[in-house]
Amino acid sequence: MKTITSSVQKIKDEIIAKQVQWNKKIEDYLRSMSYESRLTLIASMLLFMGFVFIGMMVVTIIQLEKKSVRQIEFEHIRGLEVKSKSDTNNLNKNYDYGREN
Repeated sequence: MKTITSSVQKIKDEIIAKQVQWNKKIEDYLRSMSYESRLTLIASMLLFMGFVFIGMMVVTIIQLEKKSVRQIEFEHIRGLEVKSKSDTNNLNKNYDYGREN
């Protein structure tokens, strides 16, 4: 059990070390950028995320519309009554042959 715990701890430590290394690289890169470049980067990221959000929302609305149309079609099909043999026998009883009573 100790070997599993120690190997998991080693993996966690390696992941944390990589994360710290990547964070340092990103921080150094952002420090080297000018203020206007950072603002442009942030604005472009927000714009990109906004487009992704709008796209996801449109796709979701389209899927919901398709689902509701399918549901209406199924309800329409369920609403149809299937005739059985007993219905054809009763059909003759209810048919108006044009006779006057």
